[in-house]
Amino acid sequence: MNLTHFSQQTKQEADALLLYGNVTEALSKYGKVVVTGSYKYDLMYDPDIDLVVLCDNPEKNSYQAFLDFINDRKFQKYQLGDFKKFPHKNRPHDIIVVLIHEYKGRRWEIEVWFKESLSDDQANLEKLILQASDEQKRIVLELKKQRDTAHISKNQLSSTTIYTGVFLEGKTVLEDFKLDLL
Repeated sequence: MNLTHFSQQTKQEADALLLYGNVTEALSKYGKVVVTGSYKYDLMYDPDIDLVVLCDNPEKNSYQAFLDFINDRKFQKYQLGDFKKFPHKNRPHDIIVVLIHEYKGRRWEIEVWFKESLSDDQANLEKLILQASDEQKRIVLELKKQRDTAHISKNQLSSTTIYTGVFLEGKTVLEDFKLDLL
């Protein structure tokens, strides 16, 4: 399988799903919508899309957006996670709305974080990714495929950990991340 082609195809599916659900437009009434993650950087392997809504009142806006999406009934499942009140390891201390939908034979998740501002870590990660070589990007896609094939969850080995491992530490194979999995 050509991973670059697969990644591009996955992004096209993501574009179609965002359009179908009118997601970006629906979220724009709550704040500034920022596209993040693998979708933004053309490093998609898994069927998930990461968005951030920057707003003054993340709690209120996330709850209202959650209800709006439920009322629109365009997705099969809806989740709301309050990691501000109930912090969790490896999760931002913010509120997330997750839209889940079966599309083209895959279970898609659109993760929408509601925040007051982007973290410095996100800005630093963006700089790393923008400077990455084509070979480094190929390695990232290969590692995401290996993670999937080995049934390693994104909570055990996040894409962010893969990015920093490849771009900063020169990691090239899944075994290089064993310590990160403990």
